[in-house]
Amino acid sequence: DVVGGTVLVVDDQDVVRRAFARVLRRGGFEVVTADNGRAALDILQSTEVEAVVSDISMPDMDGIQLLRNIRQIDRDMPVLLATGAPSIQSAADAIEHGAIKYLRKPLLPTKLLQAVSDAIDLGRDKRDSITESQRFAKVQAELARSFDQGLSQVWIAFQPIVRWSRRRYFGYEALLRTDHEPLRSPLCFIEAAEKLDRVDDLGQAVRDSVGRRAPDAPDDAVLFVNLHPRDLFDDNLFEPHSPLASIAPRVVLEVTERASLDELGDVRDRVRRLRELGYRIAIDDLGAGYASLSAIALLEPDVVKLDMTLVRSVETLPTKQRLVRAMTSLASELGSMVVAEGVETEAERDCLVDLGCDLLQGWLFAKPQREFKRWTAERPPLSGARERTAPNTPDHTGK
Repeated sequence: DVVGGTVLVVDDQDVVRRAFARVLRRGGFEVVTADNGRAALDILQSTEVEAVVSDISMPDMDGIQLLRNIRQIDRDMPVLLATGAPSIQSAADAIEHGAIKYLRKPLLPTKLLQAVSDAIDLGRDKRDSITESQRFAKVQAELARSFDQGLSQVWIAFQPIVRWSRRRYFGYEALLRTDHEPLRSPLCFIEAAEKLDRVDDLGQAVRDSVGRRAPDAPDDAVLFVNLHPRDLFDDNLFEPHSPLASIAPRVVLEVTERASLDELGDVRDRVRRLRELGYRIAIDDLGAGYASLSAIALLEPDVVKLDMTLVRSVETLPTKQRLVRAMTSLASELGSMVVAEGVETEAERDCLVDLGCDLLQGWLFAKPQREFKRWTAERPPLSGARERTAPNTPDHTGK
């Protein structure tokens, strides 16, 4: 099998053309030949060729003119020009029009073989790169179309956050949803926004949607809205007349550390500006691996949300209990509230309450849904320890 690729040899001298072809065939290449430039162009239109070796001095159309015409057909075709009468001008013209090699006759067979082999390798690498770039561009274009469709079908689900000591809702977390099937997973939607550098578009769509839905929420409910770290650098977030800013005193912005906040720079000042607008700040997913104690020091959050990985089966795992107790104690000292996410069983709920968590969220109370569920316990508060209000859970009014 021929593994070297197909080479077009162009030379008006039959003896040279045949000699080049013989050397290349022995070197493992398939060879087609032409005795003039016009015949060479016809071959290129009908035959898949990986490199061209052409004489410069030919009647009617010389090698430089052939090179110019080849560039009209294929910008990246590897072309090697050979001449028995080299000149500075022809060398300059060859370089200007992208010749791979400028060869001087007579050529040693080994030199010809090496030059053609290198040219074909270079051409293949370039085509592979172009193909990969085209493939990437196609994937990005398809993702962008899907993202736009997802964005046009965004809606917000609300899940109650319960103050267990009072057996009623404290607030609601606003959760991203879309009816566009390929992006139904919020994580996939966010990853698409990151790949397309459109986190700002997604974040603003969510915030505007929450702002428009806010009048439907109970008047005393706090609204928790998720922020991607990049949202902190979106000027629209700081716009005082945006739908969300108009209810800023009722809003807690949850920052999830999908990237290290320390590396973003200027975060502390931006958080200060958000607080000046009336927002409060939460660290989300503490205990999930992303969120860290350094983020607590950086953001000085008003709320710390414990990730469901800490909550799951907490009643049976003493290590998790010690971690939750330590975090609730730290939050109390810092004047922060603690919300335990992902509560699914009564055993988890009761253990968390005993550990100092009064604000709870999870399917045990309600699944996320389009409407605001005014959650209230069906039975009265328990007496004793579980009836006490934890010291780090004030009302959103500060009372």
